[in-house]
Amino acid sequence: MMAAAPIQQNGTHTGVPIDLDPPDSRKRPLEAPPEAGSTKRTNTGEDGQYFLKVLIPSYAAGSIIGKGGQTIVQLQKETGATIKLSKSKDFYPGRCKN
Repeated sequence: MMAAAPIQQNGTHTGVPIDLDPPDSRKRPLEAPPEAGSTKRTNTGEDGQYFLKVLIPSYAAGSIIGKGGQTIVQLQKETGATIKLSKSKDFYPGRCKN
């Protein structure tokens, strides 16, 4: 670890010390190399498709669906995404039922 040094602002020292260690020296890499055999789950499927599950309260579902389903249809057309909403009594595994 390198010693902290004062910040220099407009050619003058502010007297505020900063840590000079590069940020990556204390953080784990974002992605492991392929040969490392990653154990993390990914949100990708076949052909590079991405899957994302978003939990929303049931009272907000109407805003996503829209009047007559117009909003959800528009979202799907504009983004190319497939949007699925679960039934009101279906809960995501591991979630509490308050």
